Amino acid sequence: MSQEDYSAVPPAPQLSPAEIEALAQGQPGRRIPGAVTGRYPTVKEYDFRQPERLSKEQTRTLQLLQESFARLSGVAISGALRTNVQVSLTALEQTPYEGYTARSPDQAIFNIVRLDPLGGNMIIEFDLDLGFTMLDRLAGGTGMGPTALDHEVTDIELALLGRLTRSVLTAFRDAWVNVAELEPQLENTVLLPMFAQIALPSDIVSLATFEVHMGEATGQLRVCLPFSTLEPIVDNLNAQVWFSRSPRANQSDAEAQVTSSLGRVGVPVAVELGATRLTIRDLLDLRVGDVVRLDSRPDLPVELLVNGRVKYLGTPGRIRSRLAVKITASVPEAEEE
Repeated sequence: MSQEDYSAVPPAPQLSPAEIEALAQGQPGRRIPGAVTGRYPTVKEYDFRQPERLSKEQTRTLQLLQESFARLSGVAISGALRTNVQVSLTALEQTPYEGYTARSPDQAIFNIVRLDPLGGNMIIEFDLDLGFTMLDRLAGGTGMGPTALDHEVTDIELALLGRLTRSVLTAFRDAWVNVAELEPQLENTVLLPMFAQIALPSDIVSLATFEVHMGEATGQLRVCLPFSTLEPIVDNLNAQVWFSRSPRANQSDAEAQVTSSLGRVGVPVAVELGATRLTIRDLLDLRVGDVVRLDSRPDLPVELLVNGRVKYLGTPGRIRSRLAVKITASVPEAEEE
């Protein structure tokens, strides 16, 4: 830039001593030349060691998913333990994996779960006391069995807890069905956090904390989901995908599954050839070879009963060596009685 170009640049406005003093004291009503007016944006602190990997909308969708999981897991645990269990989401945060392990208890029930087809893992953690309470219920007790202070978990008890965990995983799969079709598989169950390493210490994880109420017992359930596992479906964490894949969209599939299940249910079917009324004396006098006259005519159709109710009319016949009935008409529901 030449000397002529420098001379073409207008000089910056100079503040007088009085204006500088007014600016320093924040006096109202004084207009400072070149000053920026209006409200300043709110400054938010940002920790570069704990960056947030999800947007506000994605975090809100994740919260909806975890709340749905809380409801479904409560139903699943209630059915497995045959008692009323309430599960509620109390906290949802993003933290480094080392922050999760640092806050984990010395001993807990860490279930390492593989999320297919994402290819990553997550952890579903139960308090040890809560685990013993559920074990006591599974064994037919009242839930007031031994605690973690005077009992160690055996391999048989870990196997029983694995069955319960699989019920919780089914609830997790159903809660996420609007976002992705997941198939969670229980890989291992450990008691020490040092053996539950599914991510690097600096990896960011989504940590959901749930409170479990089971009678007078209360405990915590935590779900640790690394962002590296969630990354393939992170774009689906928005309201548009959530509502576009609402249960209404899957209603036809659900109806087909119900119809298929009902199609395998067996029901009793009988054919009534006729009926009559006999006195007790006539009934006691019946002998082999006696003929009982029915009130039906051979030229009229017989009634076919399904589960004790008349559903069809037909004519009796024979197929090879077996008796059969050919359906000729259906009975309307109003005439079934």
